[in-house]
Amino acid sequence: MEHRLLDRIPLEAFRVFDAASRHMNFSRAGRELNITRAAGSHRGKNLELTQQGERLFQRVRATIPTGTCRR
Repeated sequence: MEHRLLDRIPLEAFRVFDAASRHMNFSRAGRELNITRAAGSHRGKNLELTQQGERLFQRVRATIPTGTCRR
């Protein structure tokens, strides 16, 4: 069952998650991946929706990873 869930998540969503968690900021992650901040945030949000709605990022002025992200 878990394997099927991973098949539905675009690889780009994992790339955004990785970059945003390292940079702690969607703008910097977007620059690294050559996408806009909004596109990065949207892809991160899509990844959260596949994770039973669990928040992976706290969206404030500068993105700070939540405890889930750091696991």
